[in-house]
Amino acid sequence: MKKQAVVSYLLIMSAALQAQTKLDTSKVIKANINPVPVKTIIKQPVSSAPVNTTSTNTQTKSTGTQQTQPVLTDAEYFLAGAVLKINTGNDNKEANTSTAYFYVRPRKSGGAAAYKLEDYANEIKANQATDLRLDRSTTLNTAQNSLQYFKQNGLSVVIAYCNKNFCTDAWKINSITLTLEFKDANGNPAPAGYASRTISFPVSGGTLGFVAGCNPFWITDGKSCGHSDQLQKMLLKTDEYFNPMPAKLLGWWTDDVN
Repeated sequence: MKKQAVVSYLLIMSAALQAQTKLDTSKVIKANINPVPVKTIIKQPVSSAPVNTTSTNTQTKSTGTQQTQPVLTDAEYFLAGAVLKINTGNDNKEANTSTAYFYVRPRKSGGAAAYKLEDYANEIKANQATDLRLDRSTTLNTAQNSLQYFKQNGLSVVIAYCNKNFCTDAWKINSITLTLEFKDANGNPAPAGYASRTISFPVSGGTLGFVAGCNPFWITDGKSCGHSDQLQKMLLKTDEYFNPMPAKLLGWWTDDVN
Protein backbone atom coordinates (compact mmCIF):
# COMPACT_ATOMS: atom_id res chain seq x y z
CA MET A 1 0.00 0.00 0.00
CA LYS A 2 2.88 2.36 0.91
CA LYS A 3 4.63 1.50 -2.32
CA GLN A 4 1.63 2.46 -4.38
CA ALA A 5 1.30 5.74 -2.47
CA VAL A 6 4.92 6.64 -3.22
CA VAL A 7 4.48 5.88 -6.93
CA SER A 8 1.38 8.01 -7.07
CA TYR A 9 3.20 10.89 -5.40
CA LEU A 10 6.03 10.71 -7.86
CA LEU A 11 3.65 10.69 -10.80
CA ILE A 12 1.84 13.73 -9.45
CA MET A 13 5.14 15.61 -8.97
CA SER A 14 6.31 14.73 -12.45
CA ALA A 15 3.09 16.02 -13.99
CA ALA A 16 3.42 19.24 -12.00
CA LEU A 17 6.98 19.80 -13.22
CA GLN A 18 5.99 19.27 -16.86
CA ALA A 19 3.12 21.73 -16.51
CA GLN A 20 5.48 24.36 -15.04
CA THR A 21 7.98 23.84 -17.85
CA LYS A 22 5.28 24.36 -20.50
CA LEU A 23 4.19 27.57 -18.77
CA ASP A 24 7.70 29.04 -18.77
CA THR A 25 8.22 28.06 -22.39
CA SER A 26 4.96 29.73 -23.32
CA LYS A 27 6.11 33.00 -21.67
CA VAL A 28 9.40 32.99 -23.64
CA ILE A 29 7.62 32.38 -26.92
CA LYS A 30 5.12 35.13 -26.15
CA ALA A 31 7.94 37.52 -25.35
CA ASN A 32 9.56 36.79 -28.70
CA ILE A 33 6.29 37.23 -30.51
CA ASN A 34 5.78 40.77 -29.05
CA PRO A 35 9.18 42.51 -29.48
CA VAL A 36 9.92 46.16 -28.45
CA PRO A 37 8.45 48.51 -31.09
CA VAL A 38 11.10 49.99 -33.44
CA LYS A 39 11.08 53.81 -33.76
CA THR A 40 10.36 54.75 -37.37
CA ILE A 41 12.69 57.47 -38.85
CA ILE A 42 11.05 59.54 -41.55
CA LYS A 43 13.56 61.03 -44.00
CA GLN A 44 12.90 64.61 -45.12
CA PRO A 45 13.07 65.14 -48.89
CA VAL A 46 16.39 66.70 -49.94
CA SER A 47 15.85 69.96 -51.87
CA SER A 48 18.25 70.42 -54.79
CA ALA A 49 20.15 73.70 -55.17
CA PRO A 50 18.93 75.88 -58.06
CA VAL A 51 20.86 75.17 -61.19
CA ASN A 52 22.68 78.21 -62.65
CA THR A 53 21.95 77.95 -66.33
CA THR A 54 23.92 81.12 -67.20
CA SER A 55 27.56 80.58 -68.05
CA THR A 56 29.96 82.97 -66.36
CA ASN A 57 31.75 83.44 -69.65
CA THR A 58 28.65 84.48 -71.56
CA GLN A 59 27.73 88.16 -71.66
CA THR A 60 24.09 89.08 -71.75
CA LYS A 61 23.22 91.09 -74.80
CA SER A 62 21.32 94.32 -74.25
CA THR A 63 17.89 94.39 -75.76
CA GLY A 64 17.88 98.19 -75.89
CA THR A 65 18.68 100.16 -79.06
CA GLN A 66 21.99 102.05 -78.84
CA GLN A 67 21.90 105.62 -80.11
CA THR A 68 24.84 106.49 -82.37
CA GLN A 69 26.04 110.03 -82.97
CA PRO A 70 26.11 111.08 -86.62
CA VAL A 71 29.60 111.59 -88.04
CA LEU A 72 30.03 115.14 -89.35
CA THR A 73 31.97 115.94 -92.49
CA ASP A 74 34.50 118.75 -93.05
CA ALA A 75 31.69 120.75 -94.67
CA GLU A 76 29.93 120.83 -91.27
CA TYR A 77 32.85 122.29 -89.30
CA PHE A 78 33.56 126.02 -89.53
CA LEU A 79 36.29 128.49 -88.61
CA ALA A 80 35.06 129.70 -85.21
CA GLY A 81 38.14 131.63 -84.07
CA ALA A 82 41.45 133.05 -85.32
CA VAL A 83 44.32 134.31 -83.15
CA LEU A 84 47.48 135.94 -84.49
CA LYS A 85 50.68 135.97 -82.43
CA ILE A 86 53.01 138.73 -83.62
CA ASN A 87 56.65 138.60 -82.56
CA THR A 88 58.05 142.09 -83.06
CA GLY A 89 61.72 142.69 -83.75
CA ASN A 90 63.78 145.66 -82.60
CA ASP A 91 61.48 148.27 -84.21
CA ASN A 92 58.01 148.54 -82.70
CA LYS A 93 54.68 149.55 -84.17
CA GLU A 94 54.05 153.04 -82.82
CA ALA A 95 50.85 153.90 -81.02
CA ASN A 96 48.38 156.38 -82.55
CA THR A 97 50.67 157.63 -85.33
CA SER A 98 50.24 154.32 -87.17
CA THR A 99 47.55 151.73 -87.48
CA ALA A 100 47.50 148.11 -88.63
CA TYR A 101 44.95 145.87 -90.32
CA PHE A 102 44.81 142.10 -89.99
CA TYR A 103 42.81 139.73 -92.21
CA VAL A 104 42.40 135.94 -92.40
CA ARG A 105 40.61 134.59 -95.44
CA PRO A 106 40.53 131.52 -97.67
CA ARG A 107 42.62 131.73 -100.81
CA LYS A 108 40.81 131.96 -104.15
CA SER A 109 37.94 133.71 -102.38
CA GLY A 110 37.98 137.03 -104.22
CA GLY A 111 39.46 138.76 -101.18
CA ALA A 112 36.47 138.20 -98.84
CA ALA A 113 37.78 138.09 -95.26
CA ALA A 114 36.57 135.51 -92.76
CA TYR A 115 38.18 137.19 -89.72
CA LYS A 116 39.63 140.66 -89.34
CA LEU A 117 40.91 143.30 -86.94
CA GLU A 118 40.97 146.75 -88.50
CA ASP A 119 42.45 150.13 -87.64
CA TYR A 120 44.47 148.75 -84.71
CA ALA A 121 46.10 151.83 -83.18
CA ASN A 122 47.73 150.37 -80.04
CA GLU A 123 51.47 149.94 -79.78
CA ILE A 124 52.93 146.53 -80.57
CA LYS A 125 56.11 146.60 -78.54
CA ALA A 126 59.60 145.79 -79.76
CA ASN A 127 61.10 142.38 -78.96
CA GLN A 128 57.82 141.07 -77.55
CA ALA A 129 55.03 138.69 -78.59
CA THR A 130 51.47 140.04 -78.81
CA ASP A 131 48.32 137.93 -79.21
CA LEU A 132 45.53 139.44 -81.29
CA ARG A 133 42.11 137.74 -81.49
CA LEU A 134 40.38 138.65 -84.72
CA ASP A 135 36.63 139.26 -85.12
CA ARG A 136 34.49 137.13 -87.38
CA SER A 137 33.34 139.10 -90.41
CA THR A 138 31.13 136.48 -92.03
CA THR A 139 28.32 134.14 -91.03
CA LEU A 140 29.77 131.17 -89.16
CA ASN A 141 28.25 128.35 -91.21
CA THR A 142 28.74 129.67 -94.71
CA ALA A 143 30.35 127.32 -97.21
CA GLN A 144 33.45 129.55 -97.65
CA ASN A 145 34.03 129.46 -93.88
CA SER A 146 33.97 125.66 -93.68
CA LEU A 147 36.91 123.40 -92.93
CA GLN A 148 36.27 121.72 -96.26
CA TYR A 149 36.66 125.01 -98.17
CA PHE A 150 39.92 125.90 -96.38
CA LYS A 151 41.26 122.40 -97.11
CA GLN A 152 40.37 122.79 -100.77
CA ASN A 153 41.85 126.27 -101.21
CA GLY A 154 44.29 127.01 -98.40
CA LEU A 155 44.21 130.32 -96.59
CA SER A 156 45.95 133.69 -96.57
CA VAL A 157 46.82 136.23 -93.90
CA VAL A 158 47.22 139.92 -94.69
CA ILE A 159 48.91 142.42 -92.35
CA ALA A 160 48.68 145.98 -93.60
CA TYR A 161 50.67 148.79 -91.98
CA CYS A 162 49.59 152.41 -92.22
CA ASN A 163 51.84 155.39 -91.43
CA LYS A 164 49.94 158.56 -90.67
CA ASN A 165 52.57 161.12 -89.68
CA PHE A 166 56.14 159.96 -90.33
CA CYS A 167 57.15 158.60 -93.69
CA THR A 168 60.33 157.09 -92.21
CA ASP A 169 58.49 155.03 -89.57
CA ALA A 170 58.77 151.25 -89.84
CA TRP A 171 57.64 148.12 -88.01
CA LYS A 172 59.89 145.03 -87.82
CA ILE A 173 58.21 141.62 -87.58
CA ASN A 174 60.32 138.55 -86.73
CA SER A 175 57.66 135.82 -86.85
CA ILE A 176 53.92 135.24 -87.05
CA THR A 177 51.86 132.35 -85.71
CA LEU A 178 48.20 131.78 -86.58
CA THR A 179 45.91 129.56 -84.47
CA LEU A 180 42.69 128.40 -86.12
CA GLU A 181 39.72 127.04 -84.14
CA PHE A 182 37.21 124.88 -86.04
CA LYS A 183 33.82 123.92 -84.54
CA ASP A 184 30.44 122.69 -85.71
CA ALA A 185 27.29 124.83 -85.66
CA ASN A 186 26.62 123.76 -82.04
CA GLY A 187 30.06 124.78 -80.80
CA ASN A 188 31.57 121.28 -80.62
CA PRO A 189 35.27 121.21 -81.56
CA ALA A 190 36.39 119.52 -84.75
CA PRO A 191 38.33 116.22 -84.46
CA ALA A 192 41.67 115.13 -85.87
CA GLY A 193 43.69 118.12 -84.64
CA TYR A 194 41.48 120.82 -86.17
CA ALA A 195 39.91 121.98 -82.91
CA SER A 196 43.02 124.14 -82.52
CA ARG A 197 45.37 124.18 -85.51
CA THR A 198 48.55 126.29 -85.25
CA ILE A 199 50.53 127.48 -88.27
CA SER A 200 53.95 129.10 -87.88
CA PHE A 201 54.90 131.31 -90.82
CA PRO A 202 58.56 131.91 -91.78
CA VAL A 203 59.20 135.64 -92.05
CA SER A 204 62.33 136.90 -93.75
CA GLY A 205 62.98 140.62 -94.01
CA GLY A 206 59.61 141.35 -92.41
CA THR A 207 59.86 145.14 -92.23
CA LEU A 208 56.68 147.07 -92.93
CA GLY A 209 56.87 150.78 -93.65
CA PHE A 210 59.90 152.74 -94.67
CA VAL A 211 62.96 150.83 -95.85
CA ALA A 212 66.12 151.97 -97.57
CA GLY A 213 65.47 153.02 -101.15
CA CYS A 214 61.88 154.15 -100.57
CA ASN A 215 60.76 157.58 -101.73
CA PRO A 216 60.67 159.79 -98.59
CA PHE A 217 58.20 162.19 -100.21
CA TRP A 218 54.55 161.32 -99.81
CA ILE A 219 51.11 162.79 -99.38
CA THR A 220 49.52 162.66 -95.94
CA ASP A 221 47.00 164.60 -93.93
CA GLY A 222 47.85 162.97 -90.62
CA LYS A 223 44.53 161.09 -90.63
CA SER A 224 44.81 158.54 -93.39
CA CYS A 225 47.71 156.49 -94.65
CA GLY A 226 50.45 158.29 -96.49
CA HIS A 227 51.01 157.38 -100.14
CA SER A 228 54.44 156.44 -101.44
CA ASP A 229 56.29 153.42 -102.74
CA GLN A 230 56.80 152.03 -99.21
CA LEU A 231 56.23 148.34 -98.64
CA GLN A 232 53.22 148.51 -96.34
CA LYS A 233 51.60 145.07 -96.50
CA MET A 234 52.66 141.51 -95.70
CA LEU A 235 50.97 138.54 -97.36
CA LEU A 236 51.17 135.02 -95.89
CA LYS A 237 49.71 131.91 -97.49
CA THR A 238 49.27 128.18 -96.93
CA ASP A 239 48.66 125.35 -99.33
CA GLU A 240 45.63 123.06 -99.15
CA TYR A 241 47.25 121.11 -96.26
CA PHE A 242 47.82 124.22 -94.10
CA ASN A 243 51.56 124.16 -94.82
CA PRO A 244 52.96 127.71 -94.73
CA MET A 245 54.41 129.33 -97.83
CA PRO A 246 57.09 132.09 -97.97
CA ALA A 247 55.92 135.57 -96.95
CA LYS A 248 55.57 138.40 -99.47
CA LEU A 249 55.84 142.17 -98.96
CA LEU A 250 53.46 144.18 -101.15
CA GLY A 251 52.45 147.74 -101.72
CA TRP A 252 49.29 149.07 -100.11
CA TRP A 253 47.21 148.79 -103.25
CA THR A 254 48.64 145.50 -104.47
CA ASP A 255 46.86 142.23 -103.80
CA ASP A 256 47.44 138.55 -104.46
CA VAL A 257 44.47 136.51 -103.29
CA ASN A 258 45.59 133.31 -104.99
